Order: sequence, then structure tokens, then C-alpha cells
Amino acid sequence: MQMQKKKQMALITEMHYGKDNAKFPDNGTRFRKEQIRLSEGGITVFVSMLLLVMIILIGTAVTSLQTAVGRCMILSGTQQGLFSVFAQYDRDLYRKYGLLFVDGGYGTSEFQPGALLEEVCTEAGYSLHPESSGGRSPVTIREAEGGRQLKGMVLATDLNGEAVARQVCEIMEAETGSGAGIGEALQLAASYSLEQLLERKREEITVDTICALFQDSGIETLDEEALNDIVPIESNPADYVQAYKKNGILWTVLGNEGKLSQASLNGIVPVSDRTCSYGIGMEPEGWQKGNERLYLQKYLMEHYPCYTGGPGESGLQYQLEYAICGKYSDMENLRLVLHRLLAIREASNLMYLLSDSEKQAEVEELAVGISVFLLSPELVPEISAAVLLAWAWGESILDLQTLLLDNGEIPLLKNADDWQLPLYALIDLNGIGRSCRHSADTGMNYRSYLGMLLIEKGTRQLTEAVMDLTEINMRTTEGRTEFRLDACVDALAMAWTLDAGKKRFTVEQSYGYSFRNR
Repeated sequence: MQMQKKKQMALITEMHYGKDNAKFPDNGTRFRKEQIRLSEGGITVFVSMLLLVMIILIGTAVTSLQTAVGRCMILSGTQQGLFSVFAQYDRDLYRKYGLLFVDGGYGTSEFQPGALLEEVCTEAGYSLHPESSGGRSPVTIREAEGGRQLKGMVLATDLNGEAVARQVCEIMEAETGSGAGIGEALQLAASYSLEQLLERKREEITVDTICALFQDSGIETLDEEALNDIVPIESNPADYVQAYKKNGILWTVLGNEGKLSQASLNGIVPVSDRTCSYGIGMEPEGWQKGNERLYLQKYLMEHYPCYTGGPGESGLQYQLEYAICGKYSDMENLRLVLHRLLAIREASNLMYLLSDSEKQAEVEELAVGISVFLLSPELVPEISAAVLLAWAWGESILDLQTLLLDNGEIPLLKNADDWQLPLYALIDLNGIGRSCRHSADTGMNYRSYLGMLLIEKGTRQLTEAVMDLTEINMRTTEGRTEFRLDACVDALAMAWTLDAGKKRFTVEQSYGYSFRNR
């Protein structure tokens, strides 16, 4: 063992002094000094290498931290930019109609997607460059050349107004509850079904059908003395009715009592009739919960005026009538609606007359007197049919006057108490006839009849009506004459390339009130 130690000491001495100069000390003092010096040098090398590794680790950690901070700042900054822009929703549009859209036209008639993207980046800059507002940034962030790109966008009018329809349904569901509170709309739907049945029945009733009811009058079998007791009647109410019809329905119904709006669109082309701007890369999320038509119809009934609903701000006054007929002037829309309502009321009133034997007896008695005056007793059935149809028409005119001029109610199906026009007043509708009209205790008002007509419209037609009327009314707001619904943004997606330190990042973010990527 001792020999082995001496050999080791000799080897160390040889390595340190060289082979030729190797000398073994007589004692171990010098050897121990050399051993200590070698040990101290090894520690220095070890510590130096350890510090180098630590410096590398710390540098890597700092770089990684800067990269992570940069990535976090870019993501949060982009999100903040999008959030800030969508927080700038059109206040007028929301206040009037509850719709959430960003006006991408910025008060002009032209959609400006570039300005919208610039706005997002500007708002994001407050997070990406805190030093601009007196703060400090742990990492320098720069935008790469050509680094911003619009990847997707949904406009209010895309896919025939899917975004508008969805928001309308969300509004109505929030107001009424899911599936609740639409009883009125369902009642109107039931009334519309009944009205359709009445119109089909009316088509089945011809003059020959009515004449058949009066074939057994027996006037041909009366003796001369009985004929002498019949008072001849010169005036045929049916002739007066024909004269009334020549005046046109607006004058016949409204006369001097009603006021007619002369308003029109004055060259404005509504959304439904023009080529609109359209989004890219995204599609709006549609309403999936059902009752869409009922929600749209109820929304129209609650937000837009009609003839009896008070004037609008300006522009078209009869807006529910526009939703039904789609013409560019109030008078034309009202005229077409009155024709529709007149047909409905005629069918209902005629069905009632055919079920009331007392009124049929009145008609036959009048027809007999007219036939005696004409010396043509064989014409009693034809005269009776003409008078019966004229009576149904005259009653229908009073119904419309009650609805429009008195804002009264008329039931879809009448009984004896609801009937207004006596047969003798048929020859003087503008005088005696007008004094006979009265509102029923229960029934439908004019606005409800319009709601019934709206039921026949499809989802697309109702949505287009909402868009048209919303844009028309928004343009009446001070400073909003250039407002365009097809410049209103519902959702947006963008890509942005930025350098954080020496690292380059490309982020894609999307945000909207509701959307679905393609």
C-alpha cells in the first residue's frame, strides 16, 4: 500500500516538473503544497463553467420571458382593439330598434373596411405601446410591413339579412320569454286561416248561387189585386253602389274625414331593391329556435307606424302598409291594403247575410218592389242577388271607416249585434250610412288586421321589410342622412403580423355580436 502511494506521488511530481527534473522531496510538505494549488485551479474552472451555464440559462429565460410577454401583449392588444371597435355600436340604431351593429360607413354612404381595420389597430396600439401614454413596455413591438389583413366580415344585409333576423328574434324572445308572449301573433295566425277559408267560400258563391235562394219568391203567381198592393220602388241600391265604386276606394272610405299622407321614398332605393355590399370569409349565424316568422311579425307590429298608429318621424308614414305591399308611396300602399281588407270584409259580410233569414227577407221585399217598377217580376232573383252583394259591400265600407277613421274594432265574423248598415241607408253611404257605423264590443282593430295580412309573408319578406323600414327611419335622424344598413358590421376577423423583440408573430382574431366561421 505504501509503495503504491509513493508511485502516485512520483507520477504527480513528474507531470508537474517534467521527467528529467522530477525530484522527490525528502518529506511530503512540497507535495502537499502542489496538491493544494492543483485543487484550487480545478475549483476555479468548475465555478467558471457553472457561472457560464447559469448566465446562459438566465439569458434563455429572459428571452423566453420577453417572447411570452410579447405574445401575450399582441394577443391581448388585438382582442382589445376588436372589443373597443365593437363597443362603438351605433347608438341611434340601438336606441330605436335594439339592434347591435357597428356603422362601417362612419357617417358616409360608402362602406369603409380599411378605416374599420385601422380603427382596430389604433385601439390595439394603446396596449401594444404603453410608452405612448407614459408607461413602460418590457418588449418592443413593431408591426411587420403589410402585416394587417382583413380575413372575414359579416354585414347586416348578408344572406338576405340573417344577422338582422337573428337579432330581432333575440330581442323578441328576451321581451316575451322563450315561446311565450306571442299569443297575439298566434291569434292573428288563426284569424288569417279563417280569413283564407272565408275567401275560398266567397269564390264558391256566385250570382247563380245567390239567385237560387230567391227562386221561390212566388211573385209570378200573385193575382192582380195582390200586385196592386206592392209598392213599386224606383231606386235600386245596387246602382248607387256601382256609382260609389267609381270614386275609388280611398275617397269612398276616407272621404273628407281622413287625411292622406303624400309621402314617398323620393328616389331612395331601399335595401331589398338594390345591390348591397357584402361580407367575406364568414357567414352570419341564423336563428335556430323556431317561431322566426311570428317574432319578425310581432317586431314589425311593435316598432313601425301605420295609418292609425300615429305619424312616423318623417318619410313614409304608413310603414306597416309598406311591409305588406312594398310600394314607394304611402297612398299606393294604403290603397292596396284597403282593397285587401275590403275583399276580406266582403267575404265575411256576405257569409253572414246568407245565414240571416230576416235580412234575406228584407232583400227579397226590396227586390220585389223594384221588379214591379220595372214590370219584370221574373227578375226578382237577379235583383235580390245584386242587392245582397251591394249590401255586403256597403257594410264592408262602413267596417273600413270604423277601423281607420274611428280606430274601432270589427270582428272577423259578425253577428246581428255587430251589423251596422240598414238596407235603406245603402243609397246614402256618405250621409245616413256614415252615421250608422259603430265599433264592436270585441273584435280586431286596424293594426290587428294588418298583422293578419303580415302572417302571409315569408321570413325573407318580413326580414326585408324590417331592413327597409329601419334604414328609411334611420335616415330621418339628424346627421344620418347617408346611413346604409349594408355598411353595418355584425362580425369581423383579422390577421396581424407583429415583431416582439426578435420574434415574429402572426395572430388571427375574430369577434362579433354573433357569428359562425365558414
